[in-house]
Amino acid sequence: MHRKSIFLILILVILVVMVFGVLYFRMPELNGNSTITPDSTVTPIISTPTFFQPAITPTQEQTTFFVSSKGDDDNPGTIESPWLTIQYAVAQVDAGDTIYIREGIYPGGVVISKSGTLEQPITLQSYKDEVVTISGGLAPSIEVYGEHWFIAGFTMTSDAEYTLNLGASYTTVKNSLINGQVYIWGNHNTIENNEIVGANPHGYKNGITEDGPESFNNYYYKNLIHGFTQRGIWSVWLTHDNVYEANEIFNVTGEKGICLDLDGASSVNYRSIIRGNIVHECENTGIELENSYQTLVENNLIYTFGLEGIQVIAYEGCTTAGENNQYGSPDGNCQGDDLGNTVQQNIIYNSGRVGGIVSYQASGVKVYNNTVVGGDSVALFIKGTLDQSHLWDVRGNIFANNARGEISIQDPGALIEESNLIYHPDSLYPYELRNNENEMFTLKEWQSKFNLGQNTIAADPLFMDVNVFNFHLMPGSPAIDTGVDLGITLDFDGNIRPTGDGFDLGAYEYKP
Repeated sequence: MHRKSIFLILILVILVVMVFGVLYFRMPELNGNSTITPDSTVTPIISTPTFFQPAITPTQEQTTFFVSSKGDDDNPGTIESPWLTIQYAVAQVDAGDTIYIREGIYPGGVVISKSGTLEQPITLQSYKDEVVTISGGLAPSIEVYGEHWFIAGFTMTSDAEYTLNLGASYTTVKNSLINGQVYIWGNHNTIENNEIVGANPHGYKNGITEDGPESFNNYYYKNLIHGFTQRGIWSVWLTHDNVYEANEIFNVTGEKGICLDLDGASSVNYRSIIRGNIVHECENTGIELENSYQTLVENNLIYTFGLEGIQVIAYEGCTTAGENNQYGSPDGNCQGDDLGNTVQQNIIYNSGRVGGIVSYQASGVKVYNNTVVGGDSVALFIKGTLDQSHLWDVRGNIFANNARGEISIQDPGALIEESNLIYHPDSLYPYELRNNENEMFTLKEWQSKFNLGQNTIAADPLFMDVNVFNFHLMPGSPAIDTGVDLGITLDFDGNIRPTGDGFDLGAYEYKP
């Protein structure tokens, strides 16, 4: 080989060795030394690992979905490509999602079994102001067995026994027209601002049936309930801690004919509130409490009914309930039990042939600041022997213009009665002892014979205008400043009690 070629090869070998040596000492991953000294000038190269990314479906991306009568369940459920059926939609969504239903008629019932959460309920509602009808046919329009749903803005129709069936909890149904009956077995539900109608060929019996010991802490607010043949609201069998507020219930006919019935017959119910309702045109009874314990009935307007405005009944044949079985009677007889009910600041007029406030064998009831006017019978009737009916505290009321009298009772020993206004213009005898003779008494005779009626006034209450049922007090009314402090801080209109020098009698405080 030529000497010059050998020399060039030797130089290349030396260069290769030198390069390898530099790399060996400068790159720790080659020499096994993973320590980089502080004075190293090597800048590490950081690479981002890549992983397999599955395709994201529209259901995973979206939280708002749409259903249209012109849609397709193979669509992604967007407003541009909506689903076709509500049943398909409710099966796809998760907690926090919203389903909007576009205008149209949707046949077939909807069964909801999924649940949202307290923080993320699932919403099912009509889109904007569009009219959406869910026609259940032989099935309910909507059945809910999941929890935490918000349902609003529908017209519901059905040929089934119940149009809306809630075997659910923590569900709100709002702003809907419900043709037919509503059934509820569950708790913490809200039924708000719906019209519930029974006047149709089916002759539906009960507007809302609330059933069983699982039905508690439900809230019924500002509903319009009418046209049923038995009851407007029927709460039955161990229900408790429910609130019925600001509803209007009317045109309830038939054998029962009760607008609002807390029915603890053969059971009990307890700790509910009936407040601010308008109840009228009930064939028999406006509000009924049956074996009902610690129930508050206040600020209701009740008028034009066949028998009783407010009725309180205790039965033989009851049970016990409550956290410690503190309500009811272990011997099965609730008659004579201290019910602990309060009936206060209600306005009752045009009552039927039994009375404005009526009791059968019930005890332990406070009757405060009510205004009961112009009935066919009496303002207050308490039936029962002393062992059945006692502990009736009757104060601060106005009882006026009732045809038979103002207070009628089987045994006066049942009463604490004082500081009321009694006005019976057609007779001097506003009090009746309901016995074989049906003895009648003046206020003075009542005070003398039974030591009742102390500080009670027998005078015209001077209402603003009885002819238009305006029972506010006129200037100079004897009811002004002559009442007692019964712990009621606001009157029927929401005005502060007292507004003058003292508390006023009846449901209203006088405002000059």
